Amino acid sequence: MAARPLEQLNLTCASAAEHLGFVALADVAAATVNSESRIIGGQMVALHVLRWGLDLTRLTQDVDLGVTPMVVQTPELIDGLESLGYSKTAGNRFEKLVTGIPAAAGDRYAAVDVLIPAYQSRPRPNRKFGKNFVTTEVPGLALAFRREPIDLPLEVTFLDGSSRSFPVRLPDEVSALTLKVMARTIRRKDNDAVDVWRVLETCAAAGIRDIELGPDEEPVRKVLGTQFARGGDAIAEIGRARNLSDFETTRLETRIQALIQQVLP
Repeated sequence: MAARPLEQLNLTCASAAEHLGFVALADVAAATVNSESRIIGGQMVALHVLRWGLDLTRLTQDVDLGVTPMVVQTPELIDGLESLGYSKTAGNRFEKLVTGIPAAAGDRYAAVDVLIPAYQSRPRPNRKFGKNFVTTEVPGLALAFRREPIDLPLEVTFLDGSSRSFPVRLPDEVSALTLKVMARTIRRKDNDAVDVWRVLETCAAAGIRDIELGPDEEPVRKVLGTQFARGGDAIAEIGRARNLSDFETTRLETRIQALIQQVLP
């Protein structure tokens, strides 16, 4: 673990999924220069893990882009993505064909999902803007826009040997934890449980203690106090996702309890 977070990441793609994911991140950086935005989802967690030097990396292919409602009310973001070769393939998903990776790799599309904050206790799944853009509200994202972001420069070498330098704007560790925990209030996936653990580890690495989350604090405490308690469903989900033995799962369970007690006593 790094004593201080890295101020820049120098990364080399080792798979087609990583190549596609970083193409999408670079394109998002170009399309959001003048937009209030945050990278959220699995890419957010992976980049926090990497900047803190933790051995918990799980890179994802798709990019989840959080923006304010004002951003999607104007054409600049979508025009920017389309100018980079993206086409809308679903209500809030944009994809483009990527060259420079082996044909045998299978999927060769970079993908970006554009999401907005939930400002009510019940996130709405189908918020319509204009004639054709329909997106989903994300619980916890409003907090990320209230807190200062982390701007992280990346230098990425792709599978074809080319390289690109670009910045990404991340929610801070507290916001990242809130986003991943609040996701558990609307869905249950094994990898989401893993991501909560990973973000707890980054909060511990950052020395974050006894945080205040405003209106999100009660639901965050409820999820952590039930799903991630001893014997909670999320603990078993992490064990399955990581293919852990019973002994390893129990040891991780103890670790997670200590992390929760540190961050949200």
